[in-house]
Amino acid sequence: MPIGDWQFWVVTVIAIIALYVLYRVLVPRKKGKRTSLTVSAQKRTEHNKNSDNCSC
Repeated sequence: MPIGDWQFWVVTVIAIIALYVLYRVLVPRKKGKRTSLTVSAQKRTEHNKNSDNCSC
C-alpha cells in the first residue's frame, strides 16, 4: 500500500464519502415519534364574531 502517496489518500477520502452517501440513500431513516399540537387560544363563538371590538 502506498501510504505516503497523496493520490492514495485522495482516492481513499472519495471512496469513504461515496460509501457514506450510498449508506444514506439506501438505509431508511428512523422516523421520530409524532405528537399532536396543542393550542391554548380560546375558541371563537358567535358572540365574538359579531363584536365590533375584536382583539384580532
